[in-house]
Amino acid sequence: MATLAEFPVELYEYIILLAARACALDDKPTLAALARASRAIHAIVQPILVDTLLVTTSNLQAILAYAERRVFATTRCLVVEPVAKHGRVDGQEALCRALEDGNLILSALEMFYGPFDVLCNLAHSTIAKRVVLVPPALGGADIWIGELSQQQISHLSSMTHIHGGKDILSLLYATSEYMDLWMTESCLTHAVVVIEPTIEMFDTSRAASMISQLLSLSRLERLCVRVRQDVWVGSSLEAWVRVQKDARVWVYLVNDSDPPPYDLRMVMDSDYWLMGTPLIDKNT
Repeated sequence: MATLAEFPVELYEYIILLAARACALDDKPTLAALARASRAIHAIVQPILVDTLLVTTSNLQAILAYAERRVFATTRCLVVEPVAKHGRVDGQEALCRALEDGNLILSALEMFYGPFDVLCNLAHSTIAKRVVLVPPALGGADIWIGELSQQQISHLSSMTHIHGGKDILSLLYATSEYMDLWMTESCLTHAVVVIEPTIEMFDTSRAASMISQLLSLSRLERLCVRVRQDVWVGSSLEAWVRVQKDARVWVYLVNDSDPPPYDLRMVMDSDYWLMGTPLIDKNT
């Protein structure tokens, strides 16, 4: 009986990749075991193993231990688990420090899912095209970043998609020092703005300011306001947005059967960025 090594190279690689991708999302331990089978298999499986990097308080030190080996040079998706305030010092802060100091390099990153302060530290060296800003975990505290550097804003300008709530407003505030750079270089085309009725930050004036600044970006193609129907219909924010008469604005009215606004699998779906219905009928 022929061994796997005796197969043609193309068939050999195909079989290994088929096995690796079968457990890439839900069975990382098996995938890691497969990568250790041989040097040849490791070369095939390793990029898949680190394609999505999930950072938690429990695995962060192990991740940082491998960072200097450039193990994550092919990582395309960074998922950072939000932590509560009491876990920040040993967890999220260590990750931010590693990103700011250049000890963790993610040069192939395409998507980021995590807290605002981690994104800002990531922007010291690179940025993802698609960004989902996740609120702090229950009991967590908002982190004030302050104004960003020119280099950070230059990297952030490469974003094409952004999803978030009041953290988007924090990002816009943080670009104020180099607002002209942000306005002229921003590649943002799609934005999903989450209006959370329980968050005091989202009074009409702040929400309107955020939406107005996003609509001023020349490359923006679509801005979707994700909001509960009972919060949106008849509100002063709805009235203000309608007065703008901007065909790029869409609205997605949330109901109780919808998944939460920060569901990971949902926001990784390309169709998610096309949610909603147009606020202005172009034919009228």
